[in-house]
Amino acid sequence: MKYSKELKIGIVVIVCAGLLIFGFNFLKGVNIFKPTNFYYITLNNIDGLTKNAPVYSNGFQVGQVSNIEYNYKHLSPIIVEVILDKQLVVPQGSSLTLYSTDIMGSKGLYFTMTENYDQPHTAGDTLKSGVEKSMLAKIEETITPKIEAVIPQLDSVVVSIRSIIEGEKVQNSLNSIEQITLNLESSSKELKKVMNNDLPVIVSNAKNGVENINKFSEGIKDIELKTTVSDLNASIANLKTTTDKINNKDNSLGLLLNDTSLHDNLNTTIESANSLLIDLQAHPKRYVHFSVFGKKDKTETEKK
Repeated sequence: MKYSKELKIGIVVIVCAGLLIFGFNFLKGVNIFKPTNFYYITLNNIDGLTKNAPVYSNGFQVGQVSNIEYNYKHLSPIIVEVILDKQLVVPQGSSLTLYSTDIMGSKGLYFTMTENYDQPHTAGDTLKSGVEKSMLAKIEETITPKIEAVIPQLDSVVVSIRSIIEGEKVQNSLNSIEQITLNLESSSKELKKVMNNDLPVIVSNAKNGVENINKFSEGIKDIELKTTVSDLNASIANLKTTTDKINNKDNSLGLLLNDTSLHDNLNTTIESANSLLIDLQAHPKRYVHFSVFGKKDKTETEKK
């Protein structure tokens, strides 16, 4: 069986259109092969809710917003069309609540189910709706009272700080700090000048002085140490010669220190001298004869 060229083109166009529709809905999160039911809610303010916004139940996505209708002629509630999974049972009294899905303000709906399973809603019914405060609104409600309570205290603190800052002591301190800053700046300039001009000269002179000291030390080490060692060796040799002479009995000093006869003779001489002195003190007339008138005592002569 042969197909005409036009029929083939038509089939290709139809397939491409189907794929395009499927892809477009897939990107929006709509599964065209999944059976769903339509429900409606009414809101006075959708607060940025858009089509294809998710519908969650216990954190699981069970549907999405399929359409939003706004009456431009009358200030009537906004009708929001929602598709829910066909397997989801929607008991009487269930509701859809508008809430912020993140801190950036993105909106979504969450489904709240009642336990009245015996009386379920039918597709196309209008469900109860509600609006939950945004995260920023909740934060504002929580923080605002605390801020309002703190503001009077902050006001008093600011007044106290201002009185301190504007006081004479603080002004004097600021003046002192300014003066110290100027002095530091001046000192820094002088130090910089010294570092740039005087310090290199001082370092150069110190370096030359150290080099001269090193040369002088090396000269002393080479000259004085050799002389000292030579003199020390000569002194040691002389001391050794003297010691040898003292220990040798061939010389007078050796005999004096080593010969005991000289010691004995000296002791004998000293003992004789002591005996003579004792006898001289006891009988001085035996050794000394003199007279007041220059004549000898006759009596003494006769006695002799």
